[in-house]
Amino acid sequence: MPIYYAGIDVAKYKHTCCVVDSNGEVVAKSFDFANSAEGYSLLLKTLDALGPRESVKVGMESTGHYHENLCRRLIAEGYPVRVQNPKTIVSFRRSRNVSMAKTDRNDALEIALYFATFGFTPSTGKSYTHEALYGLAKDANALISDRTVLYNRIQRHLDITFPELLGFLRENADGSRRNSTRGRNVLESPTTRWILSNFPSARAVSAMTEADYATLKRVSRSSFSPIRFARMKALAASSVGTPIAHDSAMVAMLVAQCGLIDSQLASIESEERLLLASEPHEFLKIKGIGVGYAAAILGSVGDFSRFPTADALLKYSGMVPSLYQSGTVERRGRMEKKGPPLLRYALIQAAQKVVLHYPKWAEYYRRKCSEGKFYKVALVHLAAKLLKAIWLIETRGLEFDEARF
Repeated sequence: MPIYYAGIDVAKYKHTCCVVDSNGEVVAKSFDFANSAEGYSLLLKTLDALGPRESVKVGMESTGHYHENLCRRLIAEGYPVRVQNPKTIVSFRRSRNVSMAKTDRNDALEIALYFATFGFTPSTGKSYTHEALYGLAKDANALISDRTVLYNRIQRHLDITFPELLGFLRENADGSRRNSTRGRNVLESPTTRWILSNFPSARAVSAMTEADYATLKRVSRSSFSPIRFARMKALAASSVGTPIAHDSAMVAMLVAQCGLIDSQLASIESEERLLLASEPHEFLKIKGIGVGYAAAILGSVGDFSRFPTADALLKYSGMVPSLYQSGTVERRGRMEKKGPPLLRYALIQAAQKVVLHYPKWAEYYRRKCSEGKFYKVALVHLAAKLLKAIWLIETRGLEFDEARF
């Protein structure tokens, strides 16, 4: 059965396809098709005319998010699909042609020839559940970034209206400084949100009444004592803040936007829980790997068994040092960062939580720091160790054992 390779150059409004056989001979010249139902029908009609769908290998570059919809449609239709790093296609094109000319039709041909030359391994490691988890994790990560921007804007406006407030709220009830916030931002606290929504300036806080304190006590679940309330009012009365109406109004509006993002994140998390429940995984029992991080890891990796070794998965994640070797010179550089950024982010964030629950992991982290490694580098080592442990649990069919972990 002859094998054909279809290369697709992806764009926003239209795509370009070219088909070659295993010898590199052009079977279907480059043609454009729209990013629409009619365009997809034209592509499928052309590919179906070549023969059985499993004999037509479709390759494309990873182009932002524009390739994702087309990729999913082709997989659903039964075509083997491979998404390739654009850098490899560019290097291949330059090795064949020194000309600087670049067109969509030539790019589609080069993509097809690349796979005809170097072979084709389908990117079939992700089910629809994994794809859905990946999309939800990306959206959640974007919302968290947006919320961080809002936090910075709130801080900027509070520096004008009541610069002492957040420092006061970060303290313990007795006025001592907190040793650790465990990664939590004071602006995430419902108590802080309520104060900023209703009293966004020093003048407003200093005018709070006993009735306001009764509401504050209920919001804080009785953790805000009368003594602390009196201290906050006294701090507001002596504040250097300027009661500018615009800044006070902006603080209240930005806090309301943070609440909206929180509700959206809660909806995403509930969907992630449902999807994770449909495909149980043992590594979800690891304390510190929450629903969001688990969705990002599963969505980025897909089927763990498609990686023959833990090192192969680690290399896919991009959390390996770059290596330069020439003659007698050999040195390792910074992290490659060639894999899914969302996977690295989730693993590094999860690693910070894992050390809070498992003393041996905390000891490993401290040992790396004591060896002179910067704390971020030590975290990457911890994240790599965590990824290897997850691979071992998932591929060997092991039950999670907290003592061994």
